[in-house]
Amino acid sequence: MLDDFDCLFKEADQNVSSSYGRIAVHILYEINSDILPNYCYNQSTMRFVPTKRSLVKPRKRDDPPSFFVPDLWGSKASQSAFQAINSLYSQFIGTQHFKCMTK
Repeated sequence: MLDDFDCLFKEADQNVSSSYGRIAVHILYEINSDILPNYCYNQSTMRFVPTKRSLVKPRKRDDPPSFFVPDLWGSKASQSAFQAINSLYSQFIGTQHFKCMTK
C-alpha cells in the first residue's frame, strides 16, 4: 500500500529530518542570488521587473529538458494556449508568484 501523499512529499522535501525543507531553502537561495540583484521593484505596478543594471554576473544555468510536445500538453493547440496564458505572468515577479511560493 502506498503512503499518504503528504508524508511522501515531506520525506522527499527532507522536511522530516530538517526544520526547513529543500524547497524552502531553494526558494530563499533563488530570491537572494537572482531576484534581489537582478530585479527592481516598480511601485506603479507593484511587482519586481528585470533591470538592465545587474549587480552580479549572470549565472550559467542548465538547459531545461526537451520534451515531445504531445507528451507535455497533449497537442500543439494546447501548448499554444498554455504559452498564451503563461506569457501574462512572465517577465516580472509579483504577488501571484509569491503566493505560490508561500503556499
